[in-house]
Amino acid sequence: LVTEEKQNITYMYAGKTSYMDEGFALDSLPDPQPENNATTPTLGAHPKWRKFCSHSHYDFRDSFVVRSQDNWMSMTVPNDSEREVFSLGDKLRPTLGLIMICSNWIKGVGDEYVQIPELIDTTLPAGIVVNGVNVVEVTEIDDQHHFCHVLKHAGGYYFPEIAREDDTVEYTGQYEIKIRVLKDGGTLYLSSIIVL
Repeated sequence: LVTEEKQNITYMYAGKTSYMDEGFALDSLPDPQPENNATTPTLGAHPKWRKFCSHSHYDFRDSFVVRSQDNWMSMTVPNDSEREVFSLGDKLRPTLGLIMICSNWIKGVGDEYVQIPELIDTTLPAGIVVNGVNVVEVTEIDDQHHFCHVLKHAGGYYFPEIAREDDTVEYTGQYEIKIRVLKDGGTLYLSSIIVL
């Protein structure tokens, strides 16, 4: 998971960093800001998951956390830092607009645990919006664990680029994804968002 928080992070080698101090413990997340629809999902983990073994473990089991009390949370994928690393210099390659979201399974979490399909309910208001387009269906691609889903809107799987106010299209390869949990007291734990 990548955030753009400006914290001191220990560089180790080969591009690896510790990320030990990034984010929050799951039992001490910041207070919700339901009136702020631009709040990004909170990076959270159990502190014991951050114990580092220099020989075997760099990837922590963190989650981006979205709670029902947060209302809408918003993120741009890829964010500017990711875009800079993955782009080919000044040349931006257009993306297909195919988006997959994966959630984490958190042991010991009770009824509050929300799976991605629970955000897509045609009888309720939208729970996921990409570049202003409502997600109306998800296709599970992980038959064994049920954690990863490709998003679909009324016109298909490929989401449009961001439209400017003058109705021109800005080809940034970035997608604004807004998520809210509709289940009272529910929490979504996202592990990754992949854009092709």
